[in-house]
Amino acid sequence: MNDHIKGNKIGKYGSCIILLLILLSLTPSVTGADTMFRADLQRTGVFDNAGITPTNHELWRFNTGDDVWSSPAVSNNIVYVGSNDNNLYAIDAVTGGKKWQFKTGGWMYSPVTLIVVVS
Repeated sequence: MNDHIKGNKIGKYGSCIILLLILLSLTPSVTGADTMFRADLQRTGVFDNAGITPTNHELWRFNTGDDVWSSPAVSNNIVYVGSNDNNLYAIDAVTGGKKWQFKTGGWMYSPVTLIVVVS
């Protein structure tokens, strides 16, 4: 039997996924190529506009307890990023302040994905 699925119980990753889906269902829709990794669904890296203008200076820095190997996701001025310190963080994109963190139970290698629910 899988270690993470035992009978009808939710495994250690199940509660993280459920919380993430609930939080993401409350996040409004984001549109525009500027907000998508490498510009479009095909990941071509070709933007349909001038893209984001680089400012050439650091606006803020956020330290986690370990390396960050995953790509962040941004929605509604909140940066969502997973860390190898076994946490998922929500960071204010304007100030760099921590909004919340969630213990994942393991490293986060994959990029954070925001699921937009349109009603």
